[in-house]
Amino acid sequence: MMKRPIPTDYVARTIRAADRRGIDLQPALQRAQIVPMLDDPSVPITPEQATAFTQAVWDITGDELGGLGAAPVPRGTFRLVTLALIHSPDLEHALRRMMSSLPALPAMTPIDFRFHAPAESPAQTGAIELDLRSRPPDLVTQLLIELCFLLIHRFSSWLIGRAITPVSVTLPHSAPGDFEPGFYRTLYGVAPHFGAPTATIVFDRATLHAPVVQNEDTLREFLRNSPAVLFSEPAGETPLTTKVRRMLERGVAGGIPDAATLAKRVSMSESHLRRLLRAEGTSVNQLRQEVLCDAALARLRRGEPIDQISAGLGFSEPSAFRRAFKRWTGSSPGEFRTNAAGVS
Repeated sequence: MMKRPIPTDYVARTIRAADRRGIDLQPALQRAQIVPMLDDPSVPITPEQATAFTQAVWDITGDELGGLGAAPVPRGTFRLVTLALIHSPDLEHALRRMMSSLPALPAMTPIDFRFHAPAESPAQTGAIELDLRSRPPDLVTQLLIELCFLLIHRFSSWLIGRAITPVSVTLPHSAPGDFEPGFYRTLYGVAPHFGAPTATIVFDRATLHAPVVQNEDTLREFLRNSPAVLFSEPAGETPLTTKVRRMLERGVAGGIPDAATLAKRVSMSESHLRRLLRAEGTSVNQLRQEVLCDAALARLRRGEPIDQISAGLGFSEPSAFRRAFKRWTGSSPGEFRTNAAGVS
């Protein structure tokens, strides 16, 4: 598995959430040698530091959710749940077993899990939905949702022995001020859509039908190194997606290429390009939207005026840019800039 740095502000959000619960995580920061980095958010945290920090939080709280749940999850609970999952024939059966076991955990009482996998669907997808019971997603709830989806995505990838690219991930809150799309794509395989009515992670049917390839021996190794795997990118490459994304990124300054131009540059027909990207779990339009979102966030943080950003990214007018940004992040550009200033 590849290792990617963790944005410092992601850990800072965890610290703030713990503070609201009256939990002092300073000893965990010191044990993981993260304290100096919080003074300079531009310095990322390594996966090894994130793992050491998480393990220290478990020791401090005696809780596998680090005090974020409605009640503590005793150490060893995750081990018991996963022992049942690895004996499932495929991922869908494993996820259904996981959904049936989670209501027994006291910490999950504020959230209902609903698994939707229609037998006949044009898109042939199955969605895991978190029902928040109409609770406003405060900082603690936001982190709990993201942690749940991180566990589901990463453990599912590990179960079937390959990287999973969900059809989509939606979150019912606005993008945080420290939002880094690339980081979330590393976590979930896709950048989430913020400001959605519900929290969902959607898998295609082929992924749900993938066989479970792990056993009790490999599970013991997984748990011995836990939670290191959560902070590493699942094995599996999507070479065409990477190539197309880079071409789109290079085009931001001078005009993003369309699908026909991209196909010509990779020496294939447009229909073949679309088919291969679909097999990798994405599309030209999705990649284009992700690249535009990345560029917009960077320019907002640099303090560029909205009109300048809109024109620079090829929007016909600022209002079109504002609508697109709201769709990407769940916030207006002005709201996002205010939130970003609040965490800097």
